Amino acid sequence: MHAKRIILCGGLPVPATAKIEEPIRLNLQPDAHDHERVALRISDLHQPIQRNIPPVFQDLVELAAYVYSADQAVRRSYQDTDTFGAPWRQHLHFHVPVRCPDIWRRADVLEALTSVLEFLGDHFFSFEFSKATAPVPFQQYLDFPSVAPRTPQYDQVVMFSGGLDSLAGAIDEITQERHRVAFVTHIPTPKKRGIIRRLRTELDNLAKPVVPLHVGVEVNKAKSLGKEYTQRTRSFLFASLGATVAQMLGLSSLRFYENGVVSLNLPLCGQAVGGRASRTTHPRVLAGFSQLFSLLNDSKIEVTNPYLWLTKAQIIKRIIDAGHGDLVAQSISCAHTWERSNQQTHCGKCSQCLDRRLAMLAAGAFDRDPAEQYKFNIFTEAPSALDDKILVASYIERARTLQEIKSVEVFIARYPELVRALAFADGLSHQQTAQKFLDLHQRHGREVGDALETITRRHIPDFINHRLPEACLLRIVIDPKTSVQLVAPPAHPNPSHQNRSTFCAALAKFGRSASAAVSGPFLAKATRAVSICTT
Repeated sequence: MHAKRIILCGGLPVPATAKIEEPIRLNLQPDAHDHERVALRISDLHQPIQRNIPPVFQDLVELAAYVYSADQAVRRSYQDTDTFGAPWRQHLHFHVPVRCPDIWRRADVLEALTSVLEFLGDHFFSFEFSKATAPVPFQQYLDFPSVAPRTPQYDQVVMFSGGLDSLAGAIDEITQERHRVAFVTHIPTPKKRGIIRRLRTELDNLAKPVVPLHVGVEVNKAKSLGKEYTQRTRSFLFASLGATVAQMLGLSSLRFYENGVVSLNLPLCGQAVGGRASRTTHPRVLAGFSQLFSLLNDSKIEVTNPYLWLTKAQIIKRIIDAGHGDLVAQSISCAHTWERSNQQTHCGKCSQCLDRRLAMLAAGAFDRDPAEQYKFNIFTEAPSALDDKILVASYIERARTLQEIKSVEVFIARYPELVRALAFADGLSHQQTAQKFLDLHQRHGREVGDALETITRRHIPDFINHRLPEACLLRIVIDPKTSVQLVAPPAHPNPSHQNRSTFCAALAKFGRSASAAVSGPFLAKATRAVSICTT
């Protein structure tokens, strides 16, 4: 049983009947107390556009800012992984003033909202909506340019993060599809603003004569609210603004660009349970966004990922083949934003940095990604933190495992989380979707293997002269004992029972719904594979 953490938004008082601990207070109002202040800033929206924002979408953007802030104001427990995330998840109960309470209280809207947030954020979410008596004028959040240019017609709204995948998507939209694009960017820190600005300039030059529309969103909050560094609900904030921009421009779709391996984000090891394997662009999350935004809009809004079936190495090759390999070094992939500097834009140790460097090797683009922009050389330096060592060993071990899997049934037995994605590939059966996911991950496994072979050959003199420290990536690659020691087994007294339970729980929750029925011979084979692989 999870006790409710009450989140009071917009200056609402504590409910008279509530018997609760001190609530978390979040307030977008300009007169908010410092300890509860949440500042929302949307830049570069032109005045001719903003007048068309429907009240319910104004509510959506504010709600997303509150959810994003609350997710970081509640500290998660990283211990006791054998309980499969019980200390990790909390029940967040929001009290939110809105302009359109009747819409937000509808059963279908509430179900869509809580369903996508619980899968995305890995907390339990519930909401009580009240009529806002003095809502913040939406213009207060908008930072207009000094001169509002005439707004041309746009073809597509694209989520742009400044990472490699979104950069490739932006280049494809502009140069291949010839779309007039509205880019939406979340700017989490001031350090990222300069990086985004430089990339925007490059994209503007590619897109001339129709310069893209760039819309940025920033959410700043009181320091006391920054207890948790993870940002699992970040894409809800990102997508909510994207849906609002799409609605304002009269468009019915928005696109994320993310390679399929990261989108599915299969756990690296047995301990990566629950929200630890983040789901920012998971197919189920994007389908959930589509459902919620369509309900609010009273007409269909599609949220898609055109790169679902590509690996990161394939995406890097797309950038180079398009003749824009010089832009690779300007992109940023690092998850540890607090470690960035102007000279070293990547920490070098997080999973995104590791993934990027190996993909660069696999794509034959290693020299286009300057080593000096990484604070830490994961190949030849040994991380001091045990978690960082485990990350490297687990990443390598997963790539090896993926190359050895021979059937979709064994694939699902090894990664039962896949069941959650099988219903969200349009036009394909579950068997076909599972096979495409297996092909994708086997391709990724081979690319990682090729990358490791390449980097190992480059450092043969270091091996010969014993210059490599224990637990650096290259030592882990050639020393199976080190890898086995670091990649601990799942923390369960009976792994076979736990794997079956995980598969059955995933199937019950996601596979037996009306929209995601998994049945027939495929299910029978997968279930047998679970039994075989876990006994």
